[in-house]
Amino acid sequence: MTIIELISHITTSNKWVSTDADITPRFIFNLIRTKLSVLMSQQVNRRRLTNSDSIFYTEECLELCKVAATECGVSTCNTVRRSVEKLPKLEEGIYSYTIQGVYNIENNEEIKPTTNREIINRSKLRYKSVDLFYLIKDQYLYIMDENIEAVNIYYFTTDIMKQLKGCQSAYSLDFKFPGFLEDAMYNMVYSELQVYHNSRKDKTQDNDDQGT
Repeated sequence: MTIIELISHITTSNKWVSTDADITPRFIFNLIRTKLSVLMSQQVNRRRLTNSDSIFYTEECLELCKVAATECGVSTCNTVRRSVEKLPKLEEGIYSYTIQGVYNIENNEEIKPTTNREIINRSKLRYKSVDLFYLIKDQYLYIMDENIEAVNIYYFTTDIMKQLKGCQSAYSLDFKFPGFLEDAMYNMVYSELQVYHNSRKDKTQDNDDQGT
């Protein structure tokens, strides 16, 4: 579903929304993003959605550059790889981010998530792991191997402006999210809009009363 279709659904389902000049499409979309972020974080905490291919955005051949490992908080002189550009803002739960997977560019080897604590613990082991690992810091992707020059990453985000191409309108972008969260997301947006609308209406009435 495109962004404009989501906004249209909300404005046509509640007549007062379309008649309130202060409730703009941008305002509605920001509410959609905010409420969906809350719902998605809840799903991440339940460790769900990783098999829902249709909701993840694909970024293939994400370019990586060499940086000192200390940049990502690892106390070592080793060199690691970091994404050249920041990732979009990803939803974060208790256990992980909304990342379905990170792979080498051939998509035949998975790069596993890790944390600074896990890196320190593994460094104390006698036998070193042959697995590849990544971590996220300040919206950058770090790969704990200086020989990996690019990766494929599959993630969910409500920050989708990176998907724009050329002169494409932001409102024409497809906005991916799990269908089973649709009703909950709409209800949360409606409630927020109703509170906003009523607060402004009450304020206007108070001003009118003071002027009489």
